[in-house]
Amino acid sequence: FRRVLFRSLAPAYQDWTKNHPGLLAYWTMDTDTTDLTGERTAQLIGGILTHFEGPLGAGSVSLEDGRFMKIANDDGTLDAPETTIELFFRPTSPPSNASDNPCLLAIREDDTRLSLHMGSNRKSFLVWNGKRITTLKLSEELQMGRWYHVALTATANEFSLHLDGQPAELHSPEGGLNLAATNLPLYLTASNNKAGRSEE
Repeated sequence: FRRVLFRSLAPAYQDWTKNHPGLLAYWTMDTDTTDLTGERTAQLIGGILTHFEGPLGAGSVSLEDGRFMKIANDDGTLDAPETTIELFFRPTSPPSNASDNPCLLAIREDDTRLSLHMGSNRKSFLVWNGKRITTLKLSEELQMGRWYHVALTATANEFSLHLDGQPAELHSPEGGLNLAATNLPLYLTASNNKAGRSEE
């Protein structure tokens, strides 16, 4: 599996991850937004870059008030057919209504390879591949103001998700990565609204 990381859980795990032969990119979001290979810089859109203390005492980036990050993928390096994407996030306000499913991350532009959303009920995650939605149910409701670690694993056939190390229940298996969608940028909190804001 190929891995894309936005900071990892613990120092030992960070060291293991940084030396993993399948690592594609790793953004710490400490003091800048360039990944550890120096190849890709996450561009903030919609405001001023603000760093603050994150879940491990290191820096994190605030993506409130319509701000989001865009990471170019013109060369297709992030288009692995099997991948795991990990990040910390902290929701800061609840979804505004039943149809509001705030986006945490997405690989998309004109088409969608995948996009991960917090469910409006805060007890699920939804993964959209441009054609179908996969629902991954949680055992507990997501709390506002709390940090979470999420790991989304994606293949051509399915999605799976762990929240703080606990597997989410695959409620409606509806397929995996849209492999036909290539060379698309990676977005963080690529929502069309300001509700359900998060900090990453």
